Amino acid sequence: MKIVVTIPVDKKHIELFEAACPGGEYVFDRKPDDELLCEAEIIVGGVPTDKLRVCKKLKFLQLSMAGSDAYA
Repeated sequence: MKIVVTIPVDKKHIELFEAACPGGEYVFDRKPDDELLCEAEIIVGGVPTDKLRVCKKLKFLQLSMAGSDAYA
């Protein structure tokens, strides 16, 4: 499962992510490109709403902010 994390993280955060889902394939990238987004099954942090069209495999989006109306 490809998990794209777009929020800033440090080593401790990475350890927590990997402990929560040890089988996940994590990519920590503040500005993921379309190629990466089209493979992502989980996104933590959010992406611009116009990029959601390429997220064909997306199963879960965890936003790191309030105000999710634009993502509905």
